Amino acid sequence: MALKFKVFLLFILAFLPRIINLGEHNIFVDEITWMSRCKDVYGAVRTLSWSPYNKDWWLTPNIAEAIGLPVTFFGGMTMTYLSPGYSIHSMNIMRDFVATRLPVSLIGTFFVPILYLLLRKFVNDKVAFLTSLLFAVDPIAIALSRWLQHDMTLVACTTISLTLYLLSKNKWTILGSSFFAAMAILTKPQGFLIPATLIIFTAILALRKEKYYLKELLIWIGLAAGFTVLFFPYLWGNPIGNMLTYMRLQVSNVSLGNLTFFNGQITSNPPWYYFFVIFPFRVPESVLVGFIAGITLFVINIKKGLFKKEFFKNKLFTVGLIYSILFILLICTSNKKLGIRYVFGIWPYIYILVSYGLLFMERYIGRPFKKVYWLIVFLFPIWGIVKFYPIYYLYHNNLITPAKYQNLESVGYCDSVRPAIEYLEPNLFHGVKIMLAGCDAAINYYTGFTINRVNAVAEKPDFIIEEVHNAQKSLNVFDDINKAGYIEIKQIEFRGIILAKIYKKP
Repeated sequence: MALKFKVFLLFILAFLPRIINLGEHNIFVDEITWMSRCKDVYGAVRTLSWSPYNKDWWLTPNIAEAIGLPVTFFGGMTMTYLSPGYSIHSMNIMRDFVATRLPVSLIGTFFVPILYLLLRKFVNDKVAFLTSLLFAVDPIAIALSRWLQHDMTLVACTTISLTLYLLSKNKWTILGSSFFAAMAILTKPQGFLIPATLIIFTAILALRKEKYYLKELLIWIGLAAGFTVLFFPYLWGNPIGNMLTYMRLQVSNVSLGNLTFFNGQITSNPPWYYFFVIFPFRVPESVLVGFIAGITLFVINIKKGLFKKEFFKNKLFTVGLIYSILFILLICTSNKKLGIRYVFGIWPYIYILVSYGLLFMERYIGRPFKKVYWLIVFLFPIWGIVKFYPIYYLYHNNLITPAKYQNLESVGYCDSVRPAIEYLEPNLFHGVKIMLAGCDAAINYYTGFTINRVNAVAEKPDFIIEEVHNAQKSLNVFDDINKAGYIEIKQIEFRGIILAKIYKKP
């Protein structure tokens, strides 16, 4: 296929599942918080009023927060000009939560063909195309492209920054790489792994007496620091001191952990192997097989190439390995472990391994069966897209049952709100008391009635929506509901996962 056709095909395959019915899945409670921040950030830029940046969400005690400036800026822009009630210039064509999701969706879409164009500079075209194609139809990648969250932006900025830096050292690639590094840093703290990776990479080349670019690296660091300060007014008065304040606070907040559920146990500090346990069930079966094959190939060849000159011929492999090791060490040693999206930062490198593994296995498939082989490979992720529409983040493969999956980790946070309120709608009235722990802020997006939100059974709510996600961490909650005489009237399920139970006041 011609290059232009491949790029167009990747764009379409990435765009459709990321944009179709973008507002169909439930509102995650964090999205409501970030919507408010979107409005504030874009408003500050429009009015050139920087006072909110002197102290804001990234300095909140006891809560680990991303800076999230790229997404909040573009989310504020789309909300202002596309949603009713935010500007006299608005086209009034979509609801505010859909508008703020749109930039993330577009970032996730455009990243796929960009990934292909960048990868083909380092690997053969077949590997680059397959990696990008599999990423385009990956259910978790799609899910994280349809949320007002920052994981997709972090992956895009990080990957583009590292690959651009490895291209020929001209002023444009260094400028582009440093800009995207700054955007990654201003997205989540993990962005600081980019300079750490490049410093380690340069040091390894120097120790091995390979050609290295110290001058270019120093220029890159200066530009990345400059862009970070330029686009973050909080740093203008005291760049180093204020950034260190933010980082110290985030390290402290992350060390507190978050109460979650893992392998049948309540914990605020899941074990280091948490991500290794959940990962095999959160990727399509064919991808998992390709990953195992890719890892096997890597292990077989590790003695031949890892400490020899040949390994460093492909700089992408070296940098990808350094970055992945740093990233895995960071997330595995952190107390805060809340789902597969915390692994997403190394998704492109995982899929490079998968592509090598699948292409290696293809060698042993007879020519008449190669098309069948690839049909099966893509059948699993495509079926995942169809089966888990529109709540793609609940995707799990067939190697685990919904019940065991739900017992393995906390899932379904806020995913019951829409179906629960739609079920209750005929019985609602102005001032109705509803108890929905943690996610009650999303209720008014699905009903026109004025809701009196309460937080305890003792307040005698008319209806209780008890998410299993919350009940797993509050062992006595169902006992309290039953003791108060509440009657279960509905169980909300999605693809075999029990999301919540609805109770009515006696």
